[in-house]
Amino acid sequence: MRLGLLLTALAAGLAPPVSQEEETFELAPRKVEWATMARDHFDLDWRLPSRRTDGGADLERDLRGLLAAELQLRPKAPVDAAPLTSFAALAQHLGTLPTAERVAALDDLLETDPATAERYGGYLRQLLLDGTLFGDDWDPEDDADDDGLLRGTGWELPKTKAPWTGVGVDAVAEQGAVFVRADLFSFKEAENDYSVYDQDVAADYESIGPVRGSLVVGDDPAGRPFASYRVQFECDLPFPFGGYDCDLRVLNRMTRSGELVAHIYSESEDFHWIAGRDRFLSVRSAPDAAPLGYLVVRVYGFDLAGVPDGRDHRRTALRSSLGNLKRKAEARFAETGPRDVPGELPVPPLRGRL
Repeated sequence: MRLGLLLTALAAGLAPPVSQEEETFELAPRKVEWATMARDHFDLDWRLPSRRTDGGADLERDLRGLLAAELQLRPKAPVDAAPLTSFAALAQHLGTLPTAERVAALDDLLETDPATAERYGGYLRQLLLDGTLFGDDWDPEDDADDDGLLRGTGWELPKTKAPWTGVGVDAVAEQGAVFVRADLFSFKEAENDYSVYDQDVAADYESIGPVRGSLVVGDDPAGRPFASYRVQFECDLPFPFGGYDCDLRVLNRMTRSGELVAHIYSESEDFHWIAGRDRFLSVRSAPDAAPLGYLVVRVYGFDLAGVPDGRDHRRTALRSSLGNLKRKAEARFAETGPRDVPGELPVPPLRGRL
């Protein structure tokens, strides 16, 4: 088994193969106070920095700029067609075209707006061209230009305070993003259902599942909702490295601006460190319009103790997780339609197998 694929679960809680005949269980949430959650369930000091301060490229900042940018992309037909002036308009337009036509259509549009092509052309191609991702031959280890997965640059995390001062090794996280044409509920429903990950590309684990009794919910001091839980992993590694265990802690919450943000970390002894964050940026054609989908922007990394893992393994893990989640979330959304309630934190059933 390739090391990169064995590590893909850690990007966002992937699950192992499971027979469809096996029984599953759901975790019942318990309501707790914010202080209890922060003391007993999720150490807030493990959250990654909200902004990059070392002068390198910050993918979240760039994508917020893209969402706010005024574009001037002009379709070839019909001749009098109005220009596409936003990322949302472009995404909506390309979404109406057959997958095979989107590459040429996007190239033609970018030719009509050189400024946008120069500043955002690479981002637009990687986010909106996803034909390979939905094909039968998609491999998370291959960094394809049309897999819908945007590559960011490495980010050396500052180790200026505990617990990061005790990591003992360089902590370099990867950045990536994906455009998911689904609502938040569908995305989290796909992420939370550990009983069906046997259908995921490259999923192969000894055991994984949510820890019984670990799901807690409540409101923070400002009245914003949160949900936290734990997931345990057990994986083999190629000879001569044995395997590893991981007890991953997860925190989902709504921010002051009404965005969903998710954090993960673990203090398992098999890791020098592992942590990550997802931010969900809504893609709307107008401020009061329903979202067309979400840009999921991820900062994520790990370093296994005693194992020569590196940047390629972190990148593969990130691509595998985001790619599988996009595939599943969009399929669920196509079946159910929108289920989000504005301002509410989506907490779909958290499922495991007996």
